[in-house]
Amino acid sequence: MRYIREELKKRVGDNEQKPVSFFEVFSKFIETESQSKTWTKGTLTKFDTNISHLKKFQESKKFKIEFDSIDEAFFNKYVKYQREDIDHRNTTIAKNLKIFKWFMNWATKKGYNKNLAYRDYSPDLKGTTRNQNIIFLTWDELMGLYLKEIPQKYLENVRDVFCFCCFTGLRYSDVYNLKRGNIKPDTIEITTIKTDDALIIDLNDYSRAILYKYKDI
Repeated sequence: MRYIREELKKRVGDNEQKPVSFFEVFSKFIETESQSKTWTKGTLTKFDTNISHLKKFQESKKFKIEFDSIDEAFFNKYVKYQREDIDHRNTTIAKNLKIFKWFMNWATKKGYNKNLAYRDYSPDLKGTTRNQNIIFLTWDELMGLYLKEIPQKYLENVRDVFCFCCFTGLRYSDVYNLKRGNIKPDTIEITTIKTDDALIIDLNDYSRAILYKYKDI
């Protein structure tokens, strides 16, 4: 049997795939997702920073990160490293864990990872719960700002962008990335940067007026 196997390898070729390292897969994830989802420079930097943290974590603890080694103990050590070694707050740690799980979901879907222990990890990070006291402008406050005469042109531009966010419900990052192709006669059609949601937003008199004001820019 061994002789037959060796002969088959010579004639057909050895097509057995070599194992791919954790960080090779992470880099592939960043490369493919950043292109298909058209990540902004800020998002790309955020993911590159996460890979850097993981590599330094690996070096400091003198062990190799592999998909099979990712369990509750791994996460506890990684959280402790972020808190004590690089002085991250719980809110930042929670964001980093979210990015990590995003990558793990992708790696699992693509067949690189078979270890699903990461799905059960849900740490209680104090200070990361959403603040229920929502702060907002009243309609009179918003209109007072919208109608106010501002002599400085650059401050007028800032005011208009802020009001446009209020009138459309868009995040600043999405307004910043608006293209002319997103603007339809009565709507804005956009895929959001943060959540990758496809939205169709009706234009009202105020958002339409701001768009018209800057139509030649």
